[in-house]
Amino acid sequence: MISVIVPQWGHSALTRACVQTFLQTHPEGYEVLVVDDGSGPEDVDAIRALRSDRVRVLFQNHRGVSSAWNLGAVAASGGVLVFLNNDVLSQGPWLHRLVQPILQGRAELTGVAWRNETGVRGLQAGPWVTSRFLQGWCWAVRAETFHQLGRIDETMTCYWSDTDFQLRLIKDRGEDVRVCVNDLPIRHHGHQTTKMMADRRQTWCQDRNEFLRKWSLNNETAAVADL
Repeated sequence: MISVIVPQWGHSALTRACVQTFLQTHPEGYEVLVVDDGSGPEDVDAIRALRSDRVRVLFQNHRGVSSAWNLGAVAASGGVLVFLNNDVLSQGPWLHRLVQPILQGRAELTGVAWRNETGVRGLQAGPWVTSRFLQGWCWAVRAETFHQLGRIDETMTCYWSDTDFQLRLIKDRGEDVRVCVNDLPIRHHGHQTTKMMADRRQTWCQDRNEFLRKWSLNNETAAVADL
């Protein structure tokens, strides 16, 4: 079983399009969990309508996407967890290719694209540290690995928590446990949900400061990115 976890905080139209295009392109019996992170009544009602034998909908008070990921992971039945932003459209079947390196034992974590972390310049201070990370809008991890590492750090509510998770994985098991699977038929709308957050930059900076504190980096190593 593979579990796909889709967080939502408002913007239910994006979530519905994300889930519906996934179901249309993946007729197999994958489990989809939509986690609503304290949306308003209209978005909650809209997302309730997605419930089916293939879609479970979970609700929590607003605590951030990191908490929503964790709630979905705890409730998931799958041996592989796929974390998918709600502003992603499926244009063809892609899930099996994403998780295949994990199922074959060649990886613990996979993603769809690499990114260079420009928000902190001190990430190459140790032999196990890298500045290259898999992007956080679509990634998969073995469920056992996820729970062994201690889940997502919720002190970083929206940003940096996927970077933190990958650093913990690298520290524990090395860099070669991550694999990037390119050219999947999947379209990302570019963080549409977070772009509409009124306190986006403030949240990014707060989460970055928590990341710096946790990894014993100081603000002099930080470069404020354009959001």
